[in-house]
Amino acid sequence: MHDLDIIVAGDVNLDIIPSSFNGVPKMGQELFVDSMAVTIGGSAANTAIGLAKLGLKVALFSVVSDDQFGRYIMEELEGAGVSTSLMEVTSEANTGISICLTSGKDRAFISYMGNNNLYQPEKLLEKKLNTRHIHVAGFNWQNLIDGYVHLVTELKTKGLSVSLDVGYDDYEQYWDKMHRILAGINLFFPNETEARKLTGEKDVYKALDKLSAVVPVAVITRGSMGAIAKDQGQIWHQPAFKVDAVDAVGAGDAFDAGFLYGYLRDLSTSQCLKLGSACGAMAASSYGGGAAAPGIAELEDFLIKHCGKSEALKSEVG
Repeated sequence: MHDLDIIVAGDVNLDIIPSSFNGVPKMGQELFVDSMAVTIGGSAANTAIGLAKLGLKVALFSVVSDDQFGRYIMEELEGAGVSTSLMEVTSEANTGISICLTSGKDRAFISYMGNNNLYQPEKLLEKKLNTRHIHVAGFNWQNLIDGYVHLVTELKTKGLSVSLDVGYDDYEQYWDKMHRILAGINLFFPNETEARKLTGEKDVYKALDKLSAVVPVAVITRGSMGAIAKDQGQIWHQPAFKVDAVDAVGAGDAFDAGFLYGYLRDLSTSQCLKLGSACGAMAASSYGGGAAAPGIAELEDFLIKHCGKSEALKSEVG
């Protein structure tokens, strides 16, 4: 019996998210917005919170600063039900901050790495890994690529299942190492831009074919075009749910959480896609990264509303 359902490894920071706006101010000007959210951010933290809100036993492995923002982050993680027992605390850097510029459909960031500069993925191997699954939220690939190779190789040796969300980078610089990483994981979550960049394919389905030749389950998120996946030679499609999107920050992380929730319950890839897409759509409907991800009851209500009772998949989320 495992203590945890899943460990999430990766980044954590503070997000500052202004409400949607048109353009950015020129130097010497000031731009006013209707609202501004301050929340925990970072792909790993968002995914961990999303998983905890769905009722999974989850721990986050990351580095957090020993400052007032770092203490706030730890309190918020614990309050959301995420175990901080694997977290490393440092006094060598301040808390990282991202200013998230969002249009609802897409997002851009102005970021200070801070505590995340001290993150070393391979240090997870020094922790007690009493879990069913490990999800790696990859970032800073140029500096951490060797650590990711070592981590994934060792986790595979230990027989642990692993998923990866890659983040955007110039992967062609170290394709051989990326290939080794992909060959060691069970489940891969790139978005369409990342999948094309990784494979060099302009056609998303050719990119999916290439990825699925290496990874058992390859999933590509496509924003308003929904999501596609391939496993055991079968391609699955999930249209995007129609919602009023206001904040794209954290929507992909919420998708990962929903998909992983189904994956860890041995649901079909088609069912996992539906859960992931629903969670991503719900997160995009309000501001705040992981804080906007749904709980079980909210997810079930959403599925009933958008799919009808006969397709509400109550057994998947109950």
